[in-house]
This record gives sequence, C-alpha cells and structure tokens, in this order.
Amino acid sequence: MFVTLFNLNEDFQTDISICIPTYKRVDSLIRTLSSLLNQDLKINIEILISANAPLNIKVINFLNKNFSTNVNFKLRVYEQSNNIGLYGNWNFLIDNASSEWITILNDDDILSSKWLNYANEFIGSSISSSKSLYAPSIEMFGPKKPESNSSDLNKLIKKI
Repeated sequence: MFVTLFNLNEDFQTDISICIPTYKRVDSLIRTLSSLLNQDLKINIEILISANAPLNIKVINFLNKNFSTNVNFKLRVYEQSNNIGLYGNWNFLIDNASSEWITILNDDDILSSKWLNYANEFIGSSISSSKSLYAPSIEMFGPKKPESNSSDLNKLIKKI
C-alpha cells in the first residue's frame, strides 16, 4: 500500500519519466531534485519519487516551494506504507511511469545541466531501439559518453 503525496500537472504529456526511489535521505534528495530543476528543458519530463519511509518535512517543503506552481514538470510522489525494498521500489516506479521512456535516478545522483540534451539526442538516435537510458545519461563516464559497443558501457551493463 502507498499514499500519494503529490500529483501535479497530471495531464502534462511527457517524453521521459525519471524515477527516483528514496529511503530516509533528505539533503541528497534535495540536491538531486535541484539538479533536475536546473536542466535546460528541451523535452518534457515526469518526476516520480517513491519513498520507502515517511518523507522528511524539509523535502516536502522543498517540493511545495519548487514544484507546486511549476508547469514544466509532471510530478508524482508516493510514500510506501511499508519498506518494499529497492527492487520493489524500482518496479513500483516503473509500473507507475506514464512516459514511453524511463530512467532510474538514485536519490544521491546529481545530473549535469546537459543531461536532458543528452537524453533528447539518445531518444532520437539509432541506438535508442532498446528503449532504455542508462548510466551515460548521468555522465558517469565523464564528459565523453561511451559508444554503445564500448568496453566501459559493456562493463556497466554486466554490473546491472
């Protein structure tokens, strides 16, 4: 069971859903959300957050202040009644995402301000047929993104 804390801009059509599972993180989650607010928006995004513990009032206040009147994002925030674990949280978020494209963002990741540009390029590229965005989207490999057949990318996929 879960409680929906926020469901903003429900009818907003999005290109990508950014799924953020969280558990008792406050400052890192706020930094992650701030990095989303600092994006140069070229595509429409949905942000889904699923908390495996009650959200701290500081996070709720941040969401109210920065998203309540922001029409550039679709935002849905859920609080799980019980801790469903990381994998359960991932599955919950993926099941509830409304966009064709989905990526999971950890609650301590900070996106480069160019992330949405990269995501937009990826979605329109020939390697996008797998319908997934993975670690290069958060510049895990630095400023040079790996090719789809690179050894760095293959090592990452094997880890996943």
